[in-house]
Amino acid sequence: MIVRSLFLLAVLCAASSCEDRCNRGNLMDIDPPTPVQSFEVRDEHQVLWQITSAVPRQIGYLRYGEVPPGFQQVIPNGSAHPRPFVKDETLHTKTITQDRVFEHEGYAGSESSFCGGYYQTSPRTKS
Repeated sequence: MIVRSLFLLAVLCAASSCEDRCNRGNLMDIDPPTPVQSFEVRDEHQVLWQITSAVPRQIGYLRYGEVPPGFQQVIPNGSAHPRPFVKDETLHTKTITQDRVFEHEGYAGSESSFCGGYYQTSPRTKS
């Protein structure tokens, strides 16, 4: 009976995405969806992961460390994987579109999920 209960608990946990408890691991949370030119996530001290595209591209689902088609990884260099998030650490994301900057503060829900909190957006200043 205990084995059956543990199995049921494991199935329920997998079905509810215990590993990625926030946004099912999707870091892209712009609403409405807008083509993206650059995305980064950082902790309190440094950028952990950054991707860019020469031409803004639509991203429907963005998983931490997985570079979508048409984007290049800037940080970390080359094809190195970014370090895993530390559960409950404070994180910041920045998404740059053709005309806006979206900044989101939250925390790590797991090694790869971002749970958003404070959110702000502003017009993009072109240099």
